[in-house]
Amino acid sequence: MPSRIKNLFPRVIINSRCEKTIEVDLISDNWEKVTASTPSGKSKGKKEIAEIKPDEAVNLIENKIFSEIKGFELCQQTKFDTLLNNLGDNVGSNTKLVLSIAYLKLSSLSLSLENYAYIRHYLTKIDKSFYNFPIPHFNMVNGGVHANNSLNFQEFLVIPKLKASFKENYWAAVDIYQSLKTVLIRSGLGTTIADEGGYSFDLKDDTKVFDLLKIACTEKSLSPGKDIFFGIDASADNLHKSAENLSSIYEKIVANYPLIYIEDPYTENEYKYWLNIMSKKNHNLLIIGDDLTVTNSQYINQYAQKKMINGVIIKPNQIGTVTQTLEAVETAKKNHLKIVVSHRSGETNDDFIADFALAVEADGVKFGAPARGERVAKYNRLLKIEDSLINKTNNK
Repeated sequence: MPSRIKNLFPRVIINSRCEKTIEVDLISDNWEKVTASTPSGKSKGKKEIAEIKPDEAVNLIENKIFSEIKGFELCQQTKFDTLLNNLGDNVGSNTKLVLSIAYLKLSSLSLSLENYAYIRHYLTKIDKSFYNFPIPHFNMVNGGVHANNSLNFQEFLVIPKLKASFKENYWAAVDIYQSLKTVLIRSGLGTTIADEGGYSFDLKDDTKVFDLLKIACTEKSLSPGKDIFFGIDASADNLHKSAENLSSIYEKIVANYPLIYIEDPYTENEYKYWLNIMSKKNHNLLIIGDDLTVTNSQYINQYAQKKMINGVIIKPNQIGTVTQTLEAVETAKKNHLKIVVSHRSGETNDDFIADFALAVEADGVKFGAPARGERVAKYNRLLKIEDSLINKTNNK
């Protein structure tokens, strides 16, 4: 007989920005227990599903939602998420997501499956047992609203492409991160750690960050443009620069550095500039929508059809449930977009999105720097899965 939800215990906890968020223990009638928690973004798209205050969410879960889901049969993710969505918009994306993830984890546990295996085999259309690991996009330097400094761009990314294992790419990034600290100290710059684990320091020219990254790479015998590539999350909605100014900055960076990734290069309303940067044929840039698309299938399809993006960020808390997040991934795939599963700036140690990214065959993951516990929890989870799959193959 299938397991069912027996009990739950919600609580307010603190995220990595010392702000309140929600955690839930969910228990089955077989006394199996899982825990899930939700992140929160500081830089948010205007079209994201709204959150509610964590204290209100806990009260809502205890006094209203629990009676609706008690006794609900496990392994019925779509039905469960539909129930959550039918509770109305005032429930909040954070409330729905923490319950949706907890329900998925409990369903996985009831079948003695890892979360990634359960998602792959029961919730996706991917019909294969082999797992392609995503390319990690590491946040080395923070600016914008994620740091108290003079840098404009929100994230300066290092993207290893050593074409081997996830582990090899991971350790390359660790080497660069440690090397960058030495370079910054030698250059008389700060090594303060910002929200997402990247270094925070003052520079008048954002493009000079790439010079520092190049030095950090070469001092570890890694070649920019061959082994290592760069990316930025401009988060243009939070910038006070004109689209024309930003366009000239991007052209300068592309001409001088191995930049392959720009996220939110323009504001959500500057459509012609998105079209213009996508129309350029002299580069292989990924133009990624985040604030533009907010993990919403409708917006992803709309902007993909208009040829404004060739990649998309997937953040479950932008949309509210696992099912809707999977729908966003499927829409992105139908439009041949690259998929990057991402953390939020206010994170917890929950590593669910690592399993999710692997299960749906995301092209990349963006979990922050290889530093701070809430960031490395996700990277370490992928490392552990890779080792377990290798060991399983070797022992056959």
